Amino acid sequence: MPTRPAHKSSLITRKRKASIKRTPLLFNRKTILSLKKTIFLFSIILVSALFIAGVSLYKTLNKSMANAQSMNSYDIKDQDIVSLLLVNVDSISVDDDVRTNAVDLVLFDITMKKVVTFKIPLDLERDLPGRFGLEKYQNTLKIGALDGKDLTSGITLLKNLVKRDFGFNVDKVLVVNKDIAPQVFSLFESGQNGNLFDLDILSGIAFNSINDLQMSEMYELYTFVHGLTSDRFITHDDGIDHFMLEDFTDKILRDLTFDSAVAREEKSFAIMNGTNISGVATFGTRLVKNIGGHVIATESTETSYAKSVLVADGVELASVKALMRFFNIEKVISKNDYHGEEAIANRADVMLIVGFDIAETL
Repeated sequence: MPTRPAHKSSLITRKRKASIKRTPLLFNRKTILSLKKTIFLFSIILVSALFIAGVSLYKTLNKSMANAQSMNSYDIKDQDIVSLLLVNVDSISVDDDVRTNAVDLVLFDITMKKVVTFKIPLDLERDLPGRFGLEKYQNTLKIGALDGKDLTSGITLLKNLVKRDFGFNVDKVLVVNKDIAPQVFSLFESGQNGNLFDLDILSGIAFNSINDLQMSEMYELYTFVHGLTSDRFITHDDGIDHFMLEDFTDKILRDLTFDSAVAREEKSFAIMNGTNISGVATFGTRLVKNIGGHVIATESTETSYAKSVLVADGVELASVKALMRFFNIEKVISKNDYHGEEAIANRADVMLIVGFDIAETL
């Protein structure tokens, strides 16, 4: 009987064909699933890295702004005029040569919505506070930082010099490295050439600046400046001859503060010299007038005072707060509790007796 040739099962053949067809499909699905897992894990790692970097930058920013205690910092919230001292230096490290390239005093008039900048000549010579002698502005930071481990003492000396020269308080200080100084200066002086949230500027402030600004304060000043039109910015770059005259800056400041919170209070001031150092009461009178106050008496006391005395009814007065900030006075005596021998206290709403503790720092 003839043998019938063997035939492969058509069912097996179809299964094999289907298996061959499905293999690439299964491979593609596994590849896609693996790829999705990889992307998901990478996304988690990336987000985590960005979060850690953000936290690190935030901490660094806070650290660079942590000099508040050493520079007598305070909250500038609710002030109608805020002053910011901008300083451009080669390096913020005392290990390097401390070279000052620019010193600008910027006043933000929140009420009248304008910004006034004084570009202080670096060659301007002044008798530095603390018996350092006659020196140029350019050398002040270096001289003050000679005995310190950082620039804090130099910044304090420069700040005190500006306060005395202008007869006006310096609320905040921002010292920046020369590499980012042009962008930072323009951010606050003209509202141009940069964005506070630019990574280079933000990291530059974090790693190459010393300041006593809170992050919220820096943001508020930035948004205030960037909400103004170009005609609201005034810059005084008038040279040494103008800055040598007190009347030059005093007139500008008094025009700025004629309707300030201090002026609107309409309080009377008596400024008393409680030392044998000449010119102390005159300087106090100049200061009060520059912030918008009205002085009814500038006199010397019969006895000397080692510690300054501030007498007023109401520590919440803008004028009292201004004097406390400028002279770092911590305590105010109410008029009812004052039993001293200065009779002028009965006539003036606010009496300041400048003692040796303040006079020797001027």
